Amino acid sequence: QPIMTQDALQKEKNQWLFTKYDALGRVLYTGQIQYPGKIGAVRASLQQAANAAATSFEQRLETPAIMAGVSLKYSNQAYPIIATGTTTLLSINYYDDYEFDRTGIPVPTTVYGNPISTQTKSLVTGSKTRVLATDDWITAVSYYDDKGRTIYVTTQNEYLQSLNIIETQLDFVGKVLKSKSTH
Repeated sequence: QPIMTQDALQKEKNQWLFTKYDALGRVLYTGQIQYPGKIGAVRASLQQAANAAATSFEQRLETPAIMAGVSLKYSNQAYPIIATGTTTLLSINYYDDYEFDRTGIPVPTTVYGNPISTQTKSLVTGSKTRVLATDDWITAVSYYDDKGRTIYVTTQNEYLQSLNIIETQLDFVGKVLKSKSTH
């Protein structure tokens, strides 16, 4: 799996986009990292460092850590190591449970009379996406029924100060019977 990429504009500034994975190969978080030094001369040394890394995946933390100014429930052990001042986190994905920062996002118990399931192993439960050139985030949380189908999605945009909710009622085979969107 690719862990770092760079386009021509990023190469001029010695910037790289990075992706961190978990042991199952799922994308945990992404960001941009800035390396000092001679432009274009760091690629070979970055490859060597990546090859020599002790681990290739991150682990879930019980207690959040602050990385690049952001509260994150993942470790920082796989290459590249995030450093404050040279790194900007761009996206964070959460899986399996709802144990992450969902401040201000409502938590439903039922949707159209259908209970929300807590059986969310292997499912994407939330994501955070940075609004570029700001410190604001768009946080999306998905809730599922007992068949693992999305029935409630809420999105909070700090930059626009908005909250969107989509509730969906599905029939037995997954066909949408009703959908309600609230802004």
